[in-house]
Amino acid sequence: MGNGFAAVVDPAKVQTICDRLGSRQIDALLRKWLRRLPHPFTVADRATGYRYEISILQAEFSLTQMLDKPVTGRIFFEQVIPDNLDLGRADHVGLIFNRRIHKGRKLHTPGRFRTRIITTGLTPSLHVDYKHTTIKQYHKEGRALRTETTINNPGDFNLRKGLTNLTALREVGFTANRRLLNIEHIRHDPAAGHAAFTAVTAPARPQRAARRRVVLRRHPRPRPARRAAGIPAAPQQVHQRRPTHPPDPVPRPEPGRPHENR
Repeated sequence: MGNGFAAVVDPAKVQTICDRLGSRQIDALLRKWLRRLPHPFTVADRATGYRYEISILQAEFSLTQMLDKPVTGRIFFEQVIPDNLDLGRADHVGLIFNRRIHKGRKLHTPGRFRTRIITTGLTPSLHVDYKHTTIKQYHKEGRALRTETTINNPGDFNLRKGLTNLTALREVGFTANRRLLNIEHIRHDPAAGHAAFTAVTAPARPQRAARRRVVLRRHPRPRPARRAAGIPAAPQQVHQRRPTHPPDPVPRPEPGRPHENR
């Protein structure tokens, strides 16, 4: 991802190189720079046994699973969050970290058992706490599912802070990541449902029509439907001719005499 591991040609070889990193390699790097940098211990002090040692204050172990499509990972993780809000329960936390949780008054496991959903921008993350250790899961850069365990106190797993305990802490962290994935569940496969919904609603791919030769021909003028059906034509309207002479005028009554109706 951000360190360029996703672009390598041989991922198995890169994993082999990463597995070589251990307490001996880290201690050798420290001794190299202590020989060059000034520090208060003299040669006589180092011969007596006074020297710097590395302590593990925080160790992070992550598992990154690449996804085929960004939309698949987003749909999957959005379904994981509401279906696994009970991961912070004491019984589930005990399964994830392989630890026995005590709830008695005298012997009680410290810490808050809870599930937290933290949203940074548009990317939510799922957090489960055990004492000073936190395991979280989120959608990494829209391309992968990232599960990582951060151990802030090796004493949570009965280990000391010396660098020699790095191998044991590594086993705890990677095992917790795998256990979280085994415990998580979803009610249905959202990726399959999204694929089926897309197949139904997406527009069909246009197909190229076969080329055909079009020949234009002159057809005879069609007869009216009334004639073709044998229906007699509608009778023509008869117009009355105007008279050549105007009609006789109506006689008017003489002045002073009332008009009599006969």
